[in-house]
Amino acid sequence: MKGGGMVREASVILSILLVWGLGLTQETHVVEKGETLWRISSNRLEDPFHWWQIYKANVDQIEDPHWIYPGQRFVIPPLGYEEAEVMEWSLAHGQAEREMGPGEAEMVAPGEEPGVPSPEVEISAEETVRVGLWKQQVPIVPPSLVYRAGYVTRERPEWAQVAAAVQTGVREILLHHEVLVKRGIQDGVQEGDFLTVGRIGKGVRHPRSGKALGKVFYVVGTLRVTAVQENSCRALVEECYESIKLGDIVIPFEEPIVPTGKELVETGRQVEGVIVAKFADESKLMPSEIVYIDRGKEDGIHAGDVFEVYRMGKKMRGVLDPTRVVGELQVLRVREETCSAVMTSIDNRLDLRVGELIRLRREAM
Repeated sequence: MKGGGMVREASVILSILLVWGLGLTQETHVVEKGETLWRISSNRLEDPFHWWQIYKANVDQIEDPHWIYPGQRFVIPPLGYEEAEVMEWSLAHGQAEREMGPGEAEMVAPGEEPGVPSPEVEISAEETVRVGLWKQQVPIVPPSLVYRAGYVTRERPEWAQVAAAVQTGVREILLHHEVLVKRGIQDGVQEGDFLTVGRIGKGVRHPRSGKALGKVFYVVGTLRVTAVQENSCRALVEECYESIKLGDIVIPFEEPIVPTGKELVETGRQVEGVIVAKFADESKLMPSEIVYIDRGKEDGIHAGDVFEVYRMGKKMRGVLDPTRVVGELQVLRVREETCSAVMTSIDNRLDLRVGELIRLRREAM
């Protein structure tokens, strides 16, 4: 059950060396009235789901991620998912290659001498990477967003639940808290294993046909097992996207499939569908929001594929106007009948909602 490429054991060392090596400067942000970590992450990291990165970088200032105050100055992680997280993810999966051009000087970390091999960071028993100048195979969708997106399922996961918080007096289970899970050695759990925490959301019915498609499984966070007994284990909250609750579902960690090194090409296939559900409760579709569509593996859809959102044209003076493209989404996680996706663009002049029509535009090849 070992896993957790997304929870990087060598993150501190890698971050220091990568930031130094790429010549990046530290950015800060002064909190303004009405701002949240979610909003700051959306504006500064171009992805609201990376709020926890800002929280981790400023944990000395933030006692509770739900409460931040005007005037606080936060460090903004110097690399967003398109660089640091993708770089670390690539390193952890052995997908980075050393590349040095003719006459290029060897990169050394502060305090090292030229010609002395850079320190090696052990990622796993099989994979050891050398920190240097790297050519990365950039994922065409952010790994953390794929994991966070969840999916529509017809079967309720029933592996385990968050049974209790280890710390006393904890009202909300957040980052770095420990929890008790009623699975242990007899279930194959080992110290160091990673587990996914989630919860079942609302039922999903096709907005046009009324067909029941299942329920949304929302990913809430990631746990790392710190101690194991015969029938239970203790686990540390390594990542959380919102507060974890007692009774939340716990399942073995499943590494999301994130395509790398692929190109998006115009498709010759005609695949049309519908947005059947959305992640947030608000009715209006928003940019960067996670949605769910009624097309999946059985339709030949893959992570990274791009659909355009369109509306049928109106008949004006006896002539039918062509369809109008009003947005775009990219597939994140693929199931047999459905996919999770992220809204990459949207016409803010329109009130787009669940039930909008979509058609395949580009495929990840």
